[in-house]
Amino acid sequence: MAEDARQALAGLATRLTALQPAMTGIGAALEGLVRDRFETGRGPDGRPWPPSRRARAEGGATLVDSGRLRNSIAARPGADSVSVGTDVIYAAIHQTGGTIVPRQADKLVFTTFDGRTVAADRVDIPARPFLGMDEAAWDAVAEQLTGHLGGKAATAARPEVRP
Repeated sequence: MAEDARQALAGLATRLTALQPAMTGIGAALEGLVRDRFETGRGPDGRPWPPSRRARAEGGATLVDSGRLRNSIAARPGADSVSVGTDVIYAAIHQTGGTIVPRQADKLVFTTFDGRTVAADRVDIPARPFLGMDEAAWDAVAEQLTGHLGGKAATAARPEVRP
């Protein structure tokens, strides 16, 4: 019995120092959850994204015109951590919201979804967060870690999720 306990603890100690497989699983799970947000049009806090003018006019989904942003979501697992994000340059303005103003001209000039050319002093983009942790994300982390540790680990305490 004591030898079984020693072997179990040795196996657990090994799995605690070799977390990359769990980080890979966590990354895959979180990627999927972020992509799901593009389908539901809701942020990690559960609130719906303000619909874009293009989506209202065309009947499409907000933040999903070409699919480039949604399809760029990727995980980078490390030895004991994982990050999930995107390298699309316009992602930050959609995640946090903000105001776009001209830098080297008097006006911003762009073509709208319906083909009109518009000149504006500024464009306000509402926040439409797609990255972030919610209960489903924490559940996925706990599930991956518990599975990696052999199913015997208690669910770890997690930070409070606030809307």
